[in-house]
Amino acid sequence: MSIEIYEKLKKIFEDSIENRKIELKDVYTIVEAINKEMLLMKAWCLDNVDKGFEKLCNDFETSASLIIRALTQFALNKAVLGQANIGEDEVSLLLKHILKIIEEFCRITQKTLLVADGGTLCKVIKPFQIRHSIALPGYVAYLPLALALHLSTIGFVEIIEIF
Repeated sequence: MSIEIYEKLKKIFEDSIENRKIELKDVYTIVEAINKEMLLMKAWCLDNVDKGFEKLCNDFETSASLIIRALTQFALNKAVLGQANIGEDEVSLLLKHILKIIEEFCRITQKTLLVADGGTLCKVIKPFQIRHSIALPGYVAYLPLALALHLSTIGFVEIIEIF
């Protein structure tokens, strides 16, 4: 990993500790930079596969993966706590979706009927196919909670509130 990426990471962590907020656009900038370095390293590793650099290549990939995972978890934690400046970059859009799922899950557990097997009732908003059936707008469907959450956050169903 380049010194520049480590310096950017250090700055993000220091800034977020001092200001309690994190700029998600900065996170995306680092993710892009790591991605570029990983692609260059992969190409180099493929060119040098027979020269004994396998451990170096594996260590680089592992390190990059750990950094991206830690940075993503850090950004998600900050977003959940309301300590992230969410914009329109890719990281922000992803975190907005995750936050919407979390909010929807909280709402569901308070206002809907959760059946013992983990399902809930939903009103179909947009048509979609599930297994061998097509759910049409206006239908009421019984869906597993995880599927209902995903379909709800992208606007295909509305989870029916009963409380």
